[in-house]
Amino acid sequence: MVTLSICNFYNFRDGVRRPDLWISGIRDIVFDLETLRCNSFYAECEAMMEGRKYLVYAPLSMDAIRKAMFAEELLKPSGTAICDFRLRDNALSLNSCMLGSCALIVEYMPEGTPLTEALHTHSAEHLLEGLNELKARLKQYNLALPNLSADNIIVDAHHKWHPIRCSFVVSGWRKNIKTFKILTDLINDTAMSDKGLFSEPMHKYTATISASPYAFNRFPLCNNRRRFITERGVGFVDNRGIVIVPDIYRSAKDFVEERAIVTSHAGLEGIINKQGVVMVPIEYDRVEFDVESGVTKAYKGLECHTYDYMGNRIS
Repeated sequence: MVTLSICNFYNFRDGVRRPDLWISGIRDIVFDLETLRCNSFYAECEAMMEGRKYLVYAPLSMDAIRKAMFAEELLKPSGTAICDFRLRDNALSLNSCMLGSCALIVEYMPEGTPLTEALHTHSAEHLLEGLNELKARLKQYNLALPNLSADNIIVDAHHKWHPIRCSFVVSGWRKNIKTFKILTDLINDTAMSDKGLFSEPMHKYTATISASPYAFNRFPLCNNRRRFITERGVGFVDNRGIVIVPDIYRSAKDFVEERAIVTSHAGLEGIINKQGVVMVPIEYDRVEFDVESGVTKAYKGLECHTYDYMGNRIS
């Protein structure tokens, strides 16, 4: 296993400016200095080697070292199916006396377009196809990328998605379910509307609020839904005051991540979506939704059931 040492941004900057002096074991590498950047974990820069483009980065903290070493082990069984991720031991010299060195992480960057740009140049159908294919690959190897976003995905000419900056990879593909939903919504909101391929989703509104404005205006508008209260119970209206969820619940919390925890008149809790469709059955003593992970825990007596971001029961 590769042993990593910490460097700092200035070590890395010197290395990419003069790779002939500071970088060993990697021949004929030319860095694009305009892409030199860093975050709290890594310093990185894009480079060309033998006509191919790579992302090269170095750990800036012990946490980054642990992530990179863990990622190397997790990615081995998948080969290059997720990404071409390699650690080069002692590749970067840390001082002029060559008394210290650290490893570099080298990722191959396929030819293609960043998803941030592809949203405006590729059809929504092709983007969704690429998303589903990537989802299947991650599921096959039971991997997740906590940093998966439009900035960290390259879309090639065949519409295949290639994640980059894979040093953050972890086990458990379901941890990306929330991200998959966010990316799907991003495609629907951007690519489809820009290309005019589909119309905006329509909902049938059949009722208007009969309570006084004070009954719901005193509650905040969250995810374009606002609670209202009548003598029958609690429901939700949209920003125009049109009833979307009828007043059938004893109580309800505001919408977060397009879902709300509701309590029935029998005192049982569950979760509904913005259209009032039940995502987590309204049959539990207590329900907790974790925004960061997208996971819901539902308690009934001594039992605890877990639901993923889409409302699928996973335990």
